Amino acid sequence: MSVTRSGDADGKPGKGALTRGEALRMALARLRNGGIEQPEADARALLAHVAGLTPLDLAAGAREPLGPGRFEALEAALARRLSGEPVGRIKGQRDFWGLPFALGPDTLEPRPDSEAVVAEALALLAGRMRQALGILDLGTGTGCLLIALLHELPAAQGLGVDLSQGALDIAASNAAANRVGARASWRRGSWA
Repeated sequence: MSVTRSGDADGKPGKGALTRGEALRMALARLRNGGIEQPEADARALLAHVAGLTPLDLAAGAREPLGPGRFEALEAALARRLSGEPVGRIKGQRDFWGLPFALGPDTLEPRPDSEAVVAEALALLAGRMRQALGILDLGTGTGCLLIALLHELPAAQGLGVDLSQGALDIAASNAAANRVGARASWRRGSWA
């Protein structure tokens, strides 16, 4: 779908000619027409990502120009989403337990329903939140489960194990970014 603005001979918006609001409406229409399940949320997330904005900045600046090169980046992101790629994979990161997690080729996206695992573990540990606990995370991937628990349990230490060195590198980076890196260790290996 190309966007035609008055005065644009080729049907493509000029540099900065498209506003953020117009870009959002275009993205929403493309995703809705493509059968995407949550087109509003996905359109907002992708536009905020390519524009380098927070969702609040995006909403507040709907009349602001999208900016040079952003339309092409949005088009590419929409094409990836319409081909079935998850938004988190397109953005290269996904929030989990209120914390940001980078993704890589060797990791899966943290699933929102996995937050129930963190909640249940914390409920079981309710009386021991400040104790020096040891946590083992097998198949750690992004490290989201271990890192979320370490974030909530300030005296705990953890070990994440994964077969993929690429996943362990991402997990270690995520631990550092979420300020629990000093309490997390990573080992490459099988669960056995």
